[in-house]
Amino acid sequence: MRIRLPPNAVPESKDGSSMRTMKTVGKDWVFPEFVLWQSQLLKIRRDFHAHPELGFRTHRTAKRIADTLLRFGVRHIDLKSVPGGVIAVINRRRPVMFPDDKWESMQPVIALRARIDASPVTERNDIFYRSRNPGAAHTQGHDGEIAWLLGVARNFAHDTKLGNSTLVLIFEPGSETGGGADAVINSGIFEKYGIETIFGVCADPTLPMGTYGFTAPEPGATPGSASGGNDPERVGYARDLINDLFTDAARTDLLPLPVPDDFSRYQSIVPGIMLRFGVRGPKHQTSLGSPEFDFNDSVLPIVCSLTGGYVMTLRQGWYESPALYEIYYTVVWYDCQQFYPFRR
Repeated sequence: MRIRLPPNAVPESKDGSSMRTMKTVGKDWVFPEFVLWQSQLLKIRRDFHAHPELGFRTHRTAKRIADTLLRFGVRHIDLKSVPGGVIAVINRRRPVMFPDDKWESMQPVIALRARIDASPVTERNDIFYRSRNPGAAHTQGHDGEIAWLLGVARNFAHDTKLGNSTLVLIFEPGSETGGGADAVINSGIFEKYGIETIFGVCADPTLPMGTYGFTAPEPGATPGSASGGNDPERVGYARDLINDLFTDAARTDLLPLPVPDDFSRYQSIVPGIMLRFGVRGPKHQTSLGSPEFDFNDSVLPIVCSLTGGYVMTLRQGWYESPALYEIYYTVVWYDCQQFYPFRR
């Protein structure tokens, strides 16, 4: 079912045209919180960029993540289950306005994954926050993934309106050297928390800023399997959300990126999707894995907001009930503030 915005959910621009009709790269709808936090997310991202760590030896990274989560109000933090990694859980109370048990049962346990390890590459960028560890650099955009997931965590840690839901945040080490996803799976967190679906992101310098996409499954592969990749039903939810709320540039036919990723290991256990978001811009032309690659900070508020919208779609069951979707806009996004158009 296609997600629809209520007619009055999008304010008008100064010239009287609907803001939602602005499809040009450089204008997207974002949660106001992420605009306000953008400078903080940038500092966080650049700190991790300057201190990359390899494999499972990501102890400083994990500690910084845990400290930041605590500062953002996340209280359930696990540094022991996955060596070098962080597992955090955000539980929300059921709202008074929906006290029935059926409402509670509609809300799945959702995992969000960010990779935190660096690549064994010596950085060649001339920037003040360049890697201080020779032979290690964030050339795959994992520093951006960390900042993305911390921003999402901050938003939901203070969210008191949106149901008795559970988010499991997975900060995965060892993705570049191999074994990261297996370490997370073998830790037993999927069974412990009853994770039902998983969502991940990946910076894609082959796509321009303002476009998003999903890797097409291999021909003949079973959807949701390790070879089948993205769950088609959830791709549909995310695609409709992108096209209705952000841009009309959601693609579902992308070829696999020529870089290693173990996200399919999770998809062989629970349905999930990996969202690829464009980071190519005038100052960001290099490919993933290049010693000159640097994450494009401009996309952080947008990707955080898109994740928030997708999570709320799954948590509230809006893909089944447009009325609930409309409640979100009237009660939450219009609670003392409106959308902000984000300008890069």
